[in-house]
Amino acid sequence: MKKILYLLLIFSPIIGFSQNPVDSLIQVAEKSSVDTVKSQVYNEVANALKGRDNKQAMYYAEKSLLFGQKSDYLKGIASVYKTMGIINFFKGELDSAFLYFDKSLKTYEELGDKKGVAASYVNIGILKKNIGEIKDAGDSYQKALETYREIDDNEGIAKTYLNLGNLFKLQGDMKTALDNYYKSLKFYEEVGNKHSIAQLYQNIGIVYGELNDSSKAIENFENALNIFKEIKDLKGIAEVNNNIGNTYLEGNDFKLAISYFEKSIQLFKEIGYTPMVARLYYNLGDANNNLKNYSEAKDYFDKSFEIYQTIGYAAGMALCYNGFGEYFYNIGNYNKAAENLEKAKDLSLGVDLRTLSDAVEWLSKTYAKTGDYKNAYENHVLFKNYNDSIFNYNNDKAITALSMQYEFDKKEKIREIEEKKKAALQAEKDKRDEIVKFWLMAVILLMLLIAIILVRNYRRKVKANNLLRAQKEEIEHQKIELEQRNEEIQAQRDEIEDKNVLITDQRDIALKQKQEITDSIQYAQRIQEAVLPDKQLFVNDINDYFILFKPKDIVSGDFYWMTKIEGKLIVVAADCTGHGVPGAFMSMLGVTFLNEIVNKDRVLQANEILNRLRNKVIESLHQKDRETKDGMDISLAVIDPVKNELQYAGAYNSLYLINSNNGDKQIEKIAADRMPIGIHLKMDKEFTNHVIHYKKDDVVFMFSDGYMDQFGGEKGRKLKSKRFQELLLTVHEKPMAEQRKILDSFLAKWKGELEQLDDILIIGLKL
Repeated sequence: MKKILYLLLIFSPIIGFSQNPVDSLIQVAEKSSVDTVKSQVYNEVANALKGRDNKQAMYYAEKSLLFGQKSDYLKGIASVYKTMGIINFFKGELDSAFLYFDKSLKTYEELGDKKGVAASYVNIGILKKNIGEIKDAGDSYQKALETYREIDDNEGIAKTYLNLGNLFKLQGDMKTALDNYYKSLKFYEEVGNKHSIAQLYQNIGIVYGELNDSSKAIENFENALNIFKEIKDLKGIAEVNNNIGNTYLEGNDFKLAISYFEKSIQLFKEIGYTPMVARLYYNLGDANNNLKNYSEAKDYFDKSFEIYQTIGYAAGMALCYNGFGEYFYNIGNYNKAAENLEKAKDLSLGVDLRTLSDAVEWLSKTYAKTGDYKNAYENHVLFKNYNDSIFNYNNDKAITALSMQYEFDKKEKIREIEEKKKAALQAEKDKRDEIVKFWLMAVILLMLLIAIILVRNYRRKVKANNLLRAQKEEIEHQKIELEQRNEEIQAQRDEIEDKNVLITDQRDIALKQKQEITDSIQYAQRIQEAVLPDKQLFVNDINDYFILFKPKDIVSGDFYWMTKIEGKLIVVAADCTGHGVPGAFMSMLGVTFLNEIVNKDRVLQANEILNRLRNKVIESLHQKDRETKDGMDISLAVIDPVKNELQYAGAYNSLYLINSNNGDKQIEKIAADRMPIGIHLKMDKEFTNHVIHYKKDDVVFMFSDGYMDQFGGEKGRKLKSKRFQELLLTVHEKPMAEQRKILDSFLAKWKGELEQLDDILIIGLKL
C-alpha cells in the first residue's frame, strides 16, 4: 500500500542551534525588572525550544503569559497564546492547540493587529485540516488570504498559498496543489525566506512523486536538502529523509526505503514531533508488509494507530486501518481484513481521498476472496471513480466536487483576466496600426514603382521601334540557327536525364549507408553509457557532486569511472586519444582495465593504478615504438572519508582543490605527470602519488582538456585554464547541481555558433 507522505509547512521552522543563545535569553529575562520585557524574552525562549524540548518550551511560555497578564501586555499575550498552540500541536494535543489558537485570534482582534489575525487563521486552518475538518480549514485560509492582501503582506500571502496547496493535495487535486505551491515559492523568493523555500521544494517534490515523476521528485528533494543543511534545520532534514524513503518505496526498493525511514523517525523523536513519529511507524509497517515481514509490519501499524488515536487524527487512523486490512489479507484472515478496511473507508470518507481509494481497492480484493462478489464489484466501481478523481485534473465534475476549488483566488484571477484583456486589446490595436502603416507604405511604393515602370517602358518602346526593322532580318537568320541548336539541346537533355537517374541512385545508397552508420554509432552510445558507473554511487557516498559530460559526437573518448572498495572511493576522469568511435573504443578499454586493476586485483594506491593501467594499454595495443600515439590522459583520486585523506595521480590531467576554511579562496593545483597512459619517452618512470589531507566541505574538480580548449568569445580564442579557474572560484560555494548549470551555460555562451572542438568532462566533488 505505497503512498508518498505529504509534509506541510507548519507554524515556524525548527532550526538547529547551540544552547548558549537560549541561556543568554533566559539571563536577560531574569535580570530585567520590566514585566513586558520578561514576557517578550520568555516567549522567544519558548519559540526557540518548541519542537526540540516541548516540556521546557511550555514552561517558559507559561512564564511569558504570567508576566504578560501581570502588565496587561496584550500583544505579548496574543503571541504567547500562538506559541502555546504550536507546542501543543507538536505534542499531539490538538484540542488544547485549538483552544490557544482561538485565544490568540481573539486577542489580536481586540488589538486590531491584522497581521496577527491573519496568522491565527492560518494556524487554525492547519489544525482543522489535520483533524479532517476540510471545509473549516478552507474557510480559515480564505480569511487569512483576504487579510494578508489587505495589508499587502507578501510573506503571509506566500504562507497561505502554501497551505492551500497542502489542502488541495490532500483532496487529490495535484495540478491545483502545484499551482498554489509555485505561487507561494515566488513570494517566498522575493522575501528571501530560506526555510520556507526549502519546504516548498520538498512539497513540490512530493507531488511529482505522486505523479510518478521520480526524477523531478528527487531534483526538488535535493534542492530542499541543500537549504535545510545550510540552515541546520533538523525537522526539514528529517522530512526529506522520509520523502526519499517514500520515493524508494514507490520504486519497490523496500530495504533502502526502510533505512531512510529509520533515519527520519530518529530525528522526529529527538525533536518531539509526535504526528510524524506516528506516520513513520506506518511507513515502516508498509515497507515490511511489502517485504512479507508481516509480524513486524503489524507491530509498526499498532504503534502508529496508538499515537493517532491518542491525538484524535482521523486521517491517520484511517491509514492504519488500511494497513491492518492489508496485513490480515496477506495472512489469509479475510473477515478481519474486511472489518478493518470498512473502518478505513468510513473514517477517510470526505477527509482523505487517497486513503479512501486504497481502502475500497483492497475491499474489492477481500470480498472477492470470500465469494461476496456483489460487494467486491461495488467497491471496485468505487475504486475506479475515486482513482479517476485523483488523477483526472481536467474533469469538471472532479473539480466541482472539491469544496475549496478556486474560491480563494477568485479576486486575484479576476484582476489577472482584466489585465490580460486590456493587454490583448492594446496588442490588437497596435497590430491594427502596424497593418495600416504597412499597407499605406505598400500602396505608396506600388504607385511609385508603376510610375517608374511606365516611364521606362515608354523610353524602351521608342528605342525598340528604331531597332525593330534591323532585328527582324536578324531574327529570320537566327531562327534557322535556333532550330539546329534545339536539336542539339534535346540530345544533351536526354543525356543529362540519364546522369540524373544514376546520381539519384548513388545518393540513395549513400544516405542508406549513412543512416546505418549513424544507427550503429547510436547503439554504441547505449553500450558506452551502460559501462559507465551508476550515478547512484555518487549520490550514496559523496556529500554533493556534479558530472558535466558532453560528447563532441554521439559517442565519447572522454569517460568517468567510480567504484567503492574497502571503504575507499576511487574516482576517475579520463580523456582518450581522439573522439567519436575511436575514442569510445579506447574509453571502453580503459573502463575494463580499471575494473580489473581495482575491483579484481584490489590495487588501491593511486599511482600504482596508473602504472598498471599504462602497462595494460601498451600490451593490449601492441605498442612497440614511440610513434604510436594511442593512449589516454587521466586524473585519478582515491578518497578515504575515515582519514579525510585523498591520494591523487595524474597523466597530463591535473586536479584542482579549493579549501573550504581558507578565507582567501584560491585554487590549489595538484599537477599531473607530463606523460600519458601509453608508450612514451618516460615510460620507465612511475607516476607520482600525491597524498592530501582535506577538510569537510573542501571542493575537488577533475576534468579533461575539452572545456579549456574550446574556441569562442568575442575574438574566437581558446577559453584556457586561467579563465576556467576564475569561473570555478566564482561558483564553488554554490550547490553542485547549480555549479553544473552555470558551467554548462557559460560554455554555451562562450562557444556561440562555433562547433564543439572536443569531448568535455568535468567532475565536481564536495568532500
